[in-house]
Amino acid sequence: MKQINLLIVDDHPMIREGLVSMIKPYQDINIVGTCSDGQEAIDSVDRLAPEVILMDIKMGKVNGIEATREIISSNPGMKIIMLTIFEDAESIRLALQAGASGYMLKQASGEKLVDSIRLV
Repeated sequence: MKQINLLIVDDHPMIREGLVSMIKPYQDINIVGTCSDGQEAIDSVDRLAPEVILMDIKMGKVNGIEATREIISSNPGMKIIMLTIFEDAESIRLALQAGASGYMLKQASGEKLVDSIRLV
C-alpha cells in the first residue's frame, strides 16, 4: 500500500494535535510533520517532502493563502487542502486562486477529511 506523505499546518496546537490523532490510525497516510504558521510550512516543504498539505487559512506571520501561493510557485504539483472555519466565498476564491486543490471546513468529519486527502 502506497502511503501519502502529509504535512499539517495550523497555528493552534490543539487543532494540530487533534488532526494528528485523527489521521494517525490510517495506515495509508504518513504524517511527515506539523507546522505552526505559513512561513514554517514554506521552509519545511523541501526537507519534509509532503505530497499533500492541510493548511489553515488564518495564521500569524504568513497566512495560509500566502503560503499556498509560495509553495505552489516552487512546487507546482503540490496538493494543498485549505482547512478552515471560514465559509465565505472570498476566502474560498482566494485559496483556489493561490493554487489550493481543495477546501475543507473544520466542522467536517474525520472520515470526510481522510477521503479528501486520498482524493487529491
